[in-house]
Amino acid sequence: MAEIALRHGIHIYEARQIYNRSNQIFIDDRLLLSAPTGNKNQEILVKTLDRAYQMSIDEPTRLKLFADIFADKHNSNTSSIHFGIKETQLKMLQQFVTVGCQLIDASHWQIRAHSEQAVRDFKKELGLDSSIRVGARESFHGYEVRVVQKKCRHSDKNLAVTDNYYASSGLLKYVGYLLMILIEN
Repeated sequence: MAEIALRHGIHIYEARQIYNRSNQIFIDDRLLLSAPTGNKNQEILVKTLDRAYQMSIDEPTRLKLFADIFADKHNSNTSSIHFGIKETQLKMLQQFVTVGCQLIDASHWQIRAHSEQAVRDFKKELGLDSSIRVGARESFHGYEVRVVQKKCRHSDKNLAVTDNYYASSGLLKYVGYLLMILIEN
């Protein structure tokens, strides 16, 4: 660890803290954090990390709020975050997406609920960015928030309805876990 910390210009004490925080998150000795692949995802990731760094200087409490909400709501099996319909959940969703749009452009975010119209109404009611994508997920109770990327259907085995569709990119999961590890409590 000392050699890697030195190579990256990180003080050994800070490297140990980062290592210990990551051990608390990834308790089964498996590395669950791998960077999203693809040129577009890499481009977005670089921009996001730059914005996160700047926010850690200018608005550290907002960045910590985002990381705390992610920590509270994340599920290691999915790359989306789920919120309920209670007032406290909706307030948390609003805060999360508002800060999230400062980190990752709003056009890359998608909110899904039981109908697209419900999401449109919800966005309008809470004053969320109009360029956030909407989607429907039938029989879903609550709201699902994710960062998406455009994909092309290459096979009939793919269950997508159209040839071009939006799928979760894994970027939210990566950035969320990274912030959980790097931001001190």
